[in-house]
Amino acid sequence: MYDKYKGHDIAVGGAGFGGTIGELTTNSFTSPGNRVDYSSHTVRLAAIYSFSETDDPAEQPDYLKSDWSGAYFGGGLSMSRHKVGFPDATNFLNMTNNVTQGSLRVEPSNEFEGDSTGGHLLAGYQHQFGRFIFGAEGDVELNNVFDHPRGPGGPACLTQLINFQQLGSGHAECIGTQLIFSDVKSLGHVRLKAGYEVTPALMAFVSGGLAIGRSPDQIGAGAFGFVANSPSSPLLGAATVLRSNMAETVYGASIGGGLEMKVSENLRLRGEYLYDKYKSLDIAVGGAGFGGTIGDITTNSFVSPGTKVDMSNQTVRLTAIYQF
Repeated sequence: MYDKYKGHDIAVGGAGFGGTIGELTTNSFTSPGNRVDYSSHTVRLAAIYSFSETDDPAEQPDYLKSDWSGAYFGGGLSMSRHKVGFPDATNFLNMTNNVTQGSLRVEPSNEFEGDSTGGHLLAGYQHQFGRFIFGAEGDVELNNVFDHPRGPGGPACLTQLINFQQLGSGHAECIGTQLIFSDVKSLGHVRLKAGYEVTPALMAFVSGGLAIGRSPDQIGAGAFGFVANSPSSPLLGAATVLRSNMAETVYGASIGGGLEMKVSENLRLRGEYLYDKYKSLDIAVGGAGFGGTIGDITTNSFVSPGTKVDMSNQTVRLTAIYQF
């Protein structure tokens, strides 16, 4: 479903930052304006009970008398939540007031989650024994990609712009570290299925097998910082390390389950959930840092992806299937 709501009038001002220091002039401004628009895309799975108008059972359609046996192919929509982690990463920020000995330490998360929407094509064969169905199938995922690129403004601040209480007063800072990667992909699956005929029109099934994916093509790290402590000149800098052409085919385990429904002699509709966990990938990427002392404040920050990448994803798929 696509929902589009009527615009809502608002009255909000704006905020900006700007000025000139040395040869550099900066001018930025943002404001919500005077309207807000709302819209949403929704995919729903529903179980429906229909009340019969008579106590006499209706004659079953011919397609409900057939079994689930046969070869099939199909395709549909894939909606995935990807998870990428760097278990051996180094990622920290240390700040110390050398006079009061007040200190601040920040250790950002090295796991990232993101969504993607793509498609898939599948083909397989299954055979029914009584009310049990067994089969095998393979599929190809289309455009199922997740990445975490460096933002146009650099990494987000790990510290508040105005000084932390632990570090005393009279200074401001914005230090950021960031892990960077691009083009993590789910490529497809080869799996076995086991199902049970709940009704002549409905089958519940579980599946398990091999998941095939693609590791990040680019992996890197970035750090930047700004520390001001009047009357000293500001301490600022940035560094990035990035390695490209690192993509490899990775393999892992896939488990899942779902429901499949007959809607005609040959057409089936399926809704299912899949969880894929891939084998860790060894990498070799350096790191980036920012640090130094200005006035009473010493800053030390460093970020590196480390030596391994972990990948997993959860997928909900809606599929239309033609069974021979």
